Amino acid sequence: MNYIITDSNDLITGFVGIGGKPEPSEGYSAYELFYGDIPIQARENLGYYTYDGHTFQRMSNDFLKQCHIDKVKSMKLQSMSRLCNTSIVYGIDIGDDHYSLTVEDQMNITRLGMKAEDPNNTDTLIYHPDNKPLRVYTKEEMLYLYHKSSAWIDYNEIYFNLLKQWITVLENASDIIPIDYNDELPPGYKEELEELIDISSYDFNIMVITDTTDYDSIIPVLDIRPSIELYKQMMIEKEEQIKAEIFHPQDKA
Repeated sequence: MNYIITDSNDLITGFVGIGGKPEPSEGYSAYELFYGDIPIQARENLGYYTYDGHTFQRMSNDFLKQCHIDKVKSMKLQSMSRLCNTSIVYGIDIGDDHYSLTVEDQMNITRLGMKAEDPNNTDTLIYHPDNKPLRVYTKEEMLYLYHKSSAWIDYNEIYFNLLKQWITVLENASDIIPIDYNDELPPGYKEELEELIDISSYDFNIMVITDTTDYDSIIPVLDIRPSIELYKQMMIEKEEQIKAEIFHPQDKA
């Protein structure tokens, strides 16, 4: 006997093909049925279906994503965190020069920036933009690079923190999934961003980075076909065993 496990929305969350009846937790139900009662088109992925004890019904991807909204939020936040890092590492432009901001780049710029701030420093300030040779920087040039790169990092970290707060309180998957990194924050969060960091003195190229995460992947794959084949094989073996006991009882002895 097989068992279908459903949640409070009748969404199928599990399948037990062999073994005793499961003990579902609060809000979940377990239905006993034969594998032949499961529609052929549903066997490849029961995770797309609801079952009320009588009828299987195929749900839309949008409905399923809403049912798994906690997973949607988790995937969105992971994606935004990754894109925040991508944005930081991409770096900044100063004139015709571009400066990437990997962790190593940040350490080098910070070291040189602190030297530039030190009135007693006599070391030559040597650095280079991406894909250009090393050169000597004036104190003013290095301080501007240092302060602009720091402001860029601060902006991204503060923006992501506010973005995270916003996503956390959203209740509809359809509102969460379309969000891209550097989208304009809604009222309240936008003003807080402007209060926390003033980037008006720097010419930042703030680009929207598209989230390419496949949110269909949150839908659990419940392919019961292997369980059905195993069940069939067990039934065949059991039938053969019964036949052997009937027609060759001496073998048993």
